Amino acid sequence: MTAKRKIEFFLCACLVLSTAINVHLVLGRSPKAAKSLQVSQRFPPLGGRIAARGDSYSPAINQRRVYYWFRPTCPFCQENQGGAAQLARSLTTGEFVGISVDNDDLRGYIDNQQVAFPVLALSEKSPLAAKLGPTPTTFVVNASGIIEKVWAGAYVDSARLEIERYFSVSLPSLGSSSRSRTAAPLRATRRN
Repeated sequence: MTAKRKIEFFLCACLVLSTAINVHLVLGRSPKAAKSLQVSQRFPPLGGRIAARGDSYSPAINQRRVYYWFRPTCPFCQENQGGAAQLARSLTTGEFVGISVDNDDLRGYIDNQQVAFPVLALSEKSPLAAKLGPTPTTFVVNASGIIEKVWAGAYVDSARLEIERYFSVSLPSLGSSSRSRTAAPLRATRRN
C-alpha cells in the first residue's frame, strides 16, 4: 500500500468515525418515545376541545369509556375507520371518543369521512400523544379510570374477533394480515 493510499484510508476511517459520533450525539439528545399506556394503568386525565364542534370535552363520570387513538394520515387508521364507527354506534353504555392530533388534516378528515364519533384534538406537543402509542389503538377505560383493554392496530384477524366478543358487536372485515397494521407512535417533543 502506498503512502497516498494509507492517507486516503486513514481519512476515510476518520470520516466514518466522525459521522458515527455525530449520529450518536444527535440521537442521544433526541426525545425518546414515551412508554405506551398498558392494561391496569390509570388513563391520564383528558381535557381539550372536540375538533369538529369546538366545544370542550370532559369525560363521562362513572361510565366506561372507549378511546380510539388515530391519525388521519395513518393508512391503517383510514382502513379501520368503518370498524371504529361501527364500534362507536354499537355501544349502549359509556362513551366512545376518538383522540387525534389537532391539525388541518384532522378537520378535513372528520368532514370528508363523516366521522361518527366525537374526536378530541390534542396538541402535537402533548405528552399524552406520545404515551398513547402507535395508531390506531383502542383503549377501554373503566368507570374508575383504569385501562381494562388495549388493542393496537387495525381490527384484523384475532383482534377483530376479540373486540367483537368483548363488545358483542359485528365489525366489518378488513381481511387478514401478518402485520399488526399500526403506524409508528408519535415521539415526545422537548419544550424549550
